Amino acid sequence: MFNFIGKWFAYTKKSDHEDRKMFLEAVELMLDGEATPEQQKMVMDRIRRCQFSNSKYELEKCIREKLKSLNCCQDTPPHLSQAILQKISTQNSNQI
Repeated sequence: MFNFIGKWFAYTKKSDHEDRKMFLEAVELMLDGEATPEQQKMVMDRIRRCQFSNSKYELEKCIREKLKSLNCCQDTPPHLSQAILQKISTQNSNQI
């Protein structure tokens, strides 16, 4: 989706790189509704301690919710999937 989150939750020390990576993955999973209870707790604990992280997390969450609401109400055209599959097949046969 958006890559703002990596910049918002950035750390300055290189030793925090692995911790940051694990946290960012947990944030993404949480926003997608796929985080484990442990990951959810880790994210919530961290954003409770940092107002900046909390405000950015809430902004990203609102952006995702708005995008989902805009896309969920529109039906796809009836032949769209067939057209996409046909183009993929054509591309694959041209490459062989």
